[in-house]
Amino acid sequence: VVGLAHAMEDVFVAAQEGRIVLNQDHVDRLLTGTDMFADIADQQDSELNAWFEEQEQSIKALENTFRKIAAGQSAGAAPQPPAKPQKQAEPKAAAAPLHEPVKEVKADGSNDIRKAGKKAPDKTMPPQEPGTRTADRSLRVSAEGMNRLMGFAGEVQVESRWLPSFAQKILRLKHRQDDVHRLLNIYAGTISAGTSEELSRSGFKNLIAKMDLCRNLGNEILAEVEDHSRRATEISHHLYQEVLANRMRPFADGIRAFPRMVRDIARELGKKVEFEVLGEDTLVDRDILEKIEAPLNHLIRNALDHGVEPPEKRIEAGKPEKAVIRLEARHSAGMLNIVVSDDGPGIDIEKLRQAVIDRKMIAEDMAQQLRESELLEFIFLPNFSTRDSVSKVSGRGVGMDVVHSAVHEVRGIIRVNTELGAGTSFELQLPLTLSVMRTLLVEISGEIYAFPLVAIDHVVRLQEDVREIEGRQYINFNNERIGLVSATQVLEKEERREAQDDQDELLIVIISDRYNRYGLIVDRFLEIRDLVIQPLDRRLKKVQDISSVSILEDGHRADILHLLQS
Repeated sequence: VVGLAHAMEDVFVAAQEGRIVLNQDHVDRLLTGTDMFADIADQQDSELNAWFEEQEQSIKALENTFRKIAAGQSAGAAPQPPAKPQKQAEPKAAAAPLHEPVKEVKADGSNDIRKAGKKAPDKTMPPQEPGTRTADRSLRVSAEGMNRLMGFAGEVQVESRWLPSFAQKILRLKHRQDDVHRLLNIYAGTISAGTSEELSRSGFKNLIAKMDLCRNLGNEILAEVEDHSRRATEISHHLYQEVLANRMRPFADGIRAFPRMVRDIARELGKKVEFEVLGEDTLVDRDILEKIEAPLNHLIRNALDHGVEPPEKRIEAGKPEKAVIRLEARHSAGMLNIVVSDDGPGIDIEKLRQAVIDRKMIAEDMAQQLRESELLEFIFLPNFSTRDSVSKVSGRGVGMDVVHSAVHEVRGIIRVNTELGAGTSFELQLPLTLSVMRTLLVEISGEIYAFPLVAIDHVVRLQEDVREIEGRQYINFNNERIGLVSATQVLEKEERREAQDDQDELLIVIISDRYNRYGLIVDRFLEIRDLVIQPLDRRLKKVQDISSVSILEDGHRADILHLLQS
């Protein structure tokens, strides 16, 4: 292995000194050497000697190849990468073409140039026995971040020590109020006995003095409470922001395997592609970064297979020989925006329209009236494709429904923009973190509920114009028939008659996903607010219509509604 490393180093030195010029074949062999070292790193200590014995000839052949390259000689045929140890075979489950491309390449965050999918879990591992503990998830935190967290924790502890003295002052106030109450009872008895003239001026002065003491102490306590509340709010805010910051990872951490994947697939397809990444330092929540890895993988594979043209077709179209696939991440308006774009031929809208008609997904006359944005939504439907042939890189391109589902899982949305002859872009709009959700608070049957804003199409106030057909209510909104249902019925709550009598208009929240669109009638709109989400206790399992909860500032609970998939 030392000889292999030195031989690879000699190649780099020769290229650096200008004695050789590295070409694609040379890079292929260097990547094979890198894969060899990656395989060594993956071996268990107990298996390392056996692995070296098995791969001894491959290592020597690769070392000789590098020595020839460094000497400026022909490298000959590329040596085969080290074979993986054969494990017990397991029958493959049948799956739709969609899942294969998404799962086939798994971005590995540990090394840019290691083969994609090298860290995929071993499917031959036996299932875990019930009751056994799984490994805890870990999160790397910098020393500076930990010091800041410790500092905030210390401030919280200091603030908590103020509470006992606060309790003592409250107790003193109570004693003084008891004194005032006792004197008032004495004077009340004296007045009722008709001997009020016996009340001395000094007695009233004593009572007023005690009341002043109570008022002053109350004002003092109130000022301290306000000051403590301000400090506690500030500290808790900084602590929360610091915890969130420690959950954030650079966007580059989740896409390290993509450049290698793009290079390998482009060579396999005979295409020349330049892969650009913008916003590598953009901070992304760790959980979101993990969940969007597979959708981004599939979008890039689709762009390579279906999006960009071979060099000869690009030249015929007057484009540069090398195509460009761009992956960009940025923060915008409190959201994370990720764009995957290419400069290929774009999506033929009329061909897409005809495919929708041919598959009888919609009537022809209605299909002709659909706008471009509405037609592009069809590519996210299951098993929808405009291609007849199957590609091993990305199937028929029918994986977009899983991409949409994965984005929806993290409360995001995806949009498509295309220009015929100029390219296509997919824009993912995602929350910055999964622990905070922007919501619309409403009142239903006297209780507070929250709709995620990402699920809301429109909020409507209507006085009339509610129609009925076959016993079902609906409204015409933006030239579309929207079904209406009472939120109290959906949530199986009791109707509040006073709410109906006091309300001279209907308050409607129109929610939608790809398959459903309807209006929910609520009792009252409250406000738009960012809520800190608390997951439901696992012992509750799945609660119908409710995905999570949040505790408001006044202590009331707000249930987060999840109606479309209930």
